[in-house]
Amino acid sequence: MRSWGLKPVVVVAGLVAVVVGMGAFAAWSATTESDWALKGSWSDTCSCKVSCPCFFGSEPTEAFCEGSSLFEVEEGHYGGVEIDGLTAVVTYRAAKWTRIYVVDTATPEQVDAVASVIPLAVPFLGMGPIETVEVVPLSVERTEAMLKYAAPESEVELEIVMGANGEPIRLANLPMKGLPFPEIHDHTQYRAVRSKHDSDAHHFEWSGRSGFVSKVDRAGDLSSGNS
Repeated sequence: MRSWGLKPVVVVAGLVAVVVGMGAFAAWSATTESDWALKGSWSDTCSCKVSCPCFFGSEPTEAFCEGSSLFEVEEGHYGGVEIDGLTAVVTYRAAKWTRIYVVDTATPEQVDAVASVIPLAVPFLGMGPIETVEVVPLSVERTEAMLKYAAPESEVELEIVMGANGEPIRLANLPMKGLPFPEIHDHTQYRAVRSKHDSDAHHFEWSGRSGFVSKVDRAGDLSSGNS
């Protein structure tokens, strides 16, 4: 695993500030016939207590929501650009700001595609202005009980939450209808050991707050009314 103190390679600002609203959100199941698609793993931790009340239509614990997501793309594309196998960390304060960190193995075209497709697949992450898109080394480390991921300005360590029978806690049929989250599959409850962001404009640090690991599979067309 690479160290937490990594430095960015390239910074690209303003690539996708108008992505949300460009087209229709999201038919279920990613297909190569759609304009965009994202299939893979979506992990997240936020500032809410366990379990995040936002999924149930309640107010966030702190009256705001901030945290960092990890996207590990199995298959995906935006237009004609494939993004299979790429990873990205998205750090945010909901409805206020978003910063996207794309792994430094991506080409410039793939960076633009990843930064464009994530807010379409997960509208919640597109609610705030996208301040920067940075191309950086990312680190991901996992065991059966733990997940760590980091970008130069953001780091997360999650531990799995076990139920009374010693098995992981899983939530089904999330989120509530009408909320700005995609349909979530294999939602497994985690708790943050540490969630930290420290950049030129923003800082937060949380421990003991809600986290999850899940699957996302979304696709859609950019033309309105055709999803």
